[in-house]
Amino acid sequence: MRYIRLRVFHILLFKLFILPVMANLSAITFPVSFYDYQSFSNGYSAEVAGTGGLNLTRPHSTHAAYYNPALLAFRDRTTVTLTYRYNFEKSRVYDNLQMPEHSSIDWYKEDFCYLGIDSENVGFSYLSLANLQLDRMVEANDFRERHYIDYYLNGYRLSFADRSGLLAFGLNLTLLSGRVVYFRDSSQIEGKDDGLAKDFIDSRGWGYNIDFGAAVKSGYLSYGLTVPNILSRVYWRDNPDHSLQRRFNLGLQYGSDDDFVTFGLSREFNFSADSTYHLGVQQLLSFGLLRGDYQFVPLRLGLFSEKFKRIKDLGYSIGTGYNYKVVQIDISYTMLNQENKRHTVLMTLSLGL
Repeated sequence: MRYIRLRVFHILLFKLFILPVMANLSAITFPVSFYDYQSFSNGYSAEVAGTGGLNLTRPHSTHAAYYNPALLAFRDRTTVTLTYRYNFEKSRVYDNLQMPEHSSIDWYKEDFCYLGIDSENVGFSYLSLANLQLDRMVEANDFRERHYIDYYLNGYRLSFADRSGLLAFGLNLTLLSGRVVYFRDSSQIEGKDDGLAKDFIDSRGWGYNIDFGAAVKSGYLSYGLTVPNILSRVYWRDNPDHSLQRRFNLGLQYGSDDDFVTFGLSREFNFSADSTYHLGVQQLLSFGLLRGDYQFVPLRLGLFSEKFKRIKDLGYSIGTGYNYKVVQIDISYTMLNQENKRHTVLMTLSLGL
């Protein structure tokens, strides 16, 4: 009887503790396992990017379901939205065979990255969660290593929301489909021993993710909470599966949907991670009624940082656009900070139905 109890204990220990550790260790070598899909710098809305990168409180902003699905419960119109992303930065140096982190621009291709429909209580969208490419040769002393990665992950998303009075809840349900091609070749520069290490991966994958959101609107004050990727998994053929990076976001807004000040906080589900703080403001320049058509030009400014202690740690964004009848065009420019000189331009076209 004692042997049986010990045997059961060992099996439980292995399944609950040892297997997850082994899975995490094996996933480290997979070249896309560290990618932060929900980083605010990977957002889709030029309107949101111009005001600091987070929207947890504005239901009629473009891409509302992506940032907080609960906002759909406060909408009273339908919009179709298309976004184009362009990235650029100054050249960067990677030492000691260092692979670029997820925030490196070398990973990004510019592309049409989002097509969505947001309506009252429901939405649908196609989004490019990752569309990355890297081909780099790095050298250290007498050692040379080449890395090539081509990776995409697309999402097909349904969004749902409901509310009771001032409080709303929402979910994003996403089907994921992707492919990664990865090649690594290491060799000595002067030596005769070539091919010290070679890796090649060509793997297709599929998976799912679920985002949770909540929102409260009371007069000029609005509050929002989201947990992106609260449940997620991507299954790769012949390679370790992995979950998408979890985050939680908090937001507070004062003002109307047109003129407002907003504050937000974003943090990874990681005790060692730092929180990112976001501050944004929007002011509409209205031209009033012109032949019965309402027109306006928004001015948007945003700041974001983990510390807000030094000027060079600050990221900033600016944005504007033009609204005429049911057509809205927005553009934004974002720079992460002075040290990581990554620049992103987003252009969004929205059509009201």
